[in-house]
Amino acid sequence: MGILMTVIILVLVVAMLVALSLPNFMRDIKQAQDHQRSFDSKIIDTACGPIEYAIAGEGPPVLVVHGVTGGYDQGITNGRDNIGEGSRL
Repeated sequence: MGILMTVIILVLVVAMLVALSLPNFMRDIKQAQDHQRSFDSKIIDTACGPIEYAIAGEGPPVLVVHGVTGGYDQGITNGRDNIGEGSRL
């Protein structure tokens, strides 16, 4: 089997794997977008650029910083998981 045939087979296998995983990927993206839309977010312009934030819950305010891997939705979810009810996040 020549190198050209090996490359063709490899490309076909990769294309097939992408095609098979695409429906799950699209489902996961839609689920993440729906989760993000469930929060009422706002954008504020700061000297360092725009910042998107959301406020959720009732009680004493707690500032939750989500880190580099997520957004405001992950911050609220992590805050609820770690702080619990009774706080405004």
